[in-house]
Amino acid sequence: MTIRIVTTVFSAVLLFLFSFDALAEEQINTDVADTAEVSEEISQDEQKAITANNFSNGIEWVGINIGATLMMSLDHESGFTDMTFAKADLLLFTLRRDRFYMTLLELHVLPTLGPLGLGIRMGHRCPLTANYAHEIRIGAMISFDFLPSRNMDFAKTLSFAPHLQYIFNTKHISLGLGLDLIFTTSLEGDSSRYEKNSGTLIGPALYIRGSFASMF
Repeated sequence: MTIRIVTTVFSAVLLFLFSFDALAEEQINTDVADTAEVSEEISQDEQKAITANNFSNGIEWVGINIGATLMMSLDHESGFTDMTFAKADLLLFTLRRDRFYMTLLELHVLPTLGPLGLGIRMGHRCPLTANYAHEIRIGAMISFDFLPSRNMDFAKTLSFAPHLQYIFNTKHISLGLGLDLIFTTSLEGDSSRYEKNSGTLIGPALYIRGSFASMF
């Protein structure tokens, strides 16, 4: 009888201990799952915050460069002379991706005060911050323009301009400063009709830059 009682009590104690251990393990698993779920929620929130403030990919729908250009003639017998131009460029559809950007259409829109023409601009993006809020752009522009000459008419020219820009990006606006080094050559040759407008020009252009953008 005594043995039966002891066996019963011992079995009950073992059953209690196993039940308690199972409950404790279940509680631990629940706590781990809750912690993982909270961590996942935090990670998702952090990821959303990072994505919302990442300016690496997007499009700048329209922008403008405003500044001045100093052009110096490399041939003093040409129809060009050293000239200072106002600079106003209308920028349309600038695509920006990681490490790359491209302005599909750049319009030069200051007849009589500067060149009148169109071109394309592209280059490499060097992020100064991980989310591209601050960046350096290094690239080049090529354009076809009508350029005022000292003969009071316009010469057809081809321009190539390496450039360096600092850009500050926000969700809908980009602002910055730029420096172009412009090489311009006449396309009108040395014929008797056009030799007055032949020659090559070189000079810097300094400008401020702004655009309206959206991210994707």
